[in-house]
Amino acid sequence: MNIRPENKKPKVLIIDDEQAILQTLQASLKDEQFNVQTLDNSTQALDVITKYRPDAILLDIFMPHCDGSQLLSSIKEKHPDQEVIVISGFGTIPLAIDMIKKGARDFIEKPLNFDEILEKLQFLKQEWSAGDTSRFLPFGIAGSSALFCEFLDQLAQLAKTNFPVLLYGPRGSGKSLYAHYIHRVSKQKQHPATLIDCAQVHTIKSTSFQQPGTVILKNIHLLSPSRQQRILEELNNPKLEARIIATATPDLFSNMTKGLFDATLFYKLNVVPQELPTLAKRKEDIKTLINYFLDQANQICKKNVALSNGCKELLSNYKWPGDVTQLKNVITYTVAQAPYKNHVINPEDIVHYFTNNKSEEQFFDGFGSLEEAQQAFEKKFIFYLLKKNGYNIFQLSQALKVNTAQLRDKLKKLNVLANI
Repeated sequence: MNIRPENKKPKVLIIDDEQAILQTLQASLKDEQFNVQTLDNSTQALDVITKYRPDAILLDIFMPHCDGSQLLSSIKEKHPDQEVIVISGFGTIPLAIDMIKKGARDFIEKPLNFDEILEKLQFLKQEWSAGDTSRFLPFGIAGSSALFCEFLDQLAQLAKTNFPVLLYGPRGSGKSLYAHYIHRVSKQKQHPATLIDCAQVHTIKSTSFQQPGTVILKNIHLLSPSRQQRILEELNNPKLEARIIATATPDLFSNMTKGLFDATLFYKLNVVPQELPTLAKRKEDIKTLINYFLDQANQICKKNVALSNGCKELLSNYKWPGDVTQLKNVITYTVAQAPYKNHVINPEDIVHYFTNNKSEEQFFDGFGSLEEAQQAFEKKFIFYLLKKNGYNIFQLSQALKVNTAQLRDKLKKLNVLANI
């Protein structure tokens, strides 16, 4: 079994008045790679939840001096996206239905069966497994999809050679990051990597090319014709020592065929072209990136801000025309603007980022069809009414003039707060 760092394990809070149950479950779940905290009363529950931010809560609803049903309602009111699995020694179908209506994810009867508990918590294992970025974290890279890992493996293989590499990708896709990754896993890694931004360069020094290391030509497509010739001279110089990695947008070839980019330089650089997989091609990595950028932003801002499940759904379903950089910027800005250290960001707190301060072209380019645009409007409207009605599904159904069954179908179809 792979051992995760303690702070990277799914967090479970158990609230039960029976010490034997708390001790047994805590020991057993820790063996299964969960981070576990326990409470034997409800008086501190809301404070502990706010500070600990569990991924799931196991809640006994029949405890002395505690109305577990009311506690469940209080938890869902303060933390609408909190996953709660209810435990009861007096299980009945009406009771289970009532708890589900109040926001519980599931219901478990006593005496407890540990295999059943593990099955109920399996969704946490799947989420954390999909988000395991440890393989590439030392390089500042997050992602675990098959397409993305295959791309990085290809770059690692190319790093063993000394051929020039040309990385293609749209703005914001992280071309410079992957250029540095090639350098850091190459035989040149003990030597410097010199970054030349072709959009801003004024002088090109021969010394950068004539010493061991790597020269990264960022935005090679923006290089002026005179400096294209200057780079070509360095590449043809018999004193060339450095490994060359260039980055460009996908229209470089078109510019070359139009005479806007020197053909000889193009073919010198285009020996091993690599196209970056955009977020649109690896959507399963978006939640991994969300968690990664959230951790980074919290460290920078010295906060413990969290994103609700509904917020993560909104971020995961957006098309991201600005790719990874846009996603990172939204999360970083959201954390920086959070009003207090332990703030929980909800969908309505960020939806304006996708509509404000943008031209019509930028906004509508985020949608691939009329159906997507309609769904985006529906989501925004539902988020507004959810907040206005205190995240109460029954009140929301009345406001929308649909029954609760139809509403839940709509929420599921739109991936709107799917777990409420």
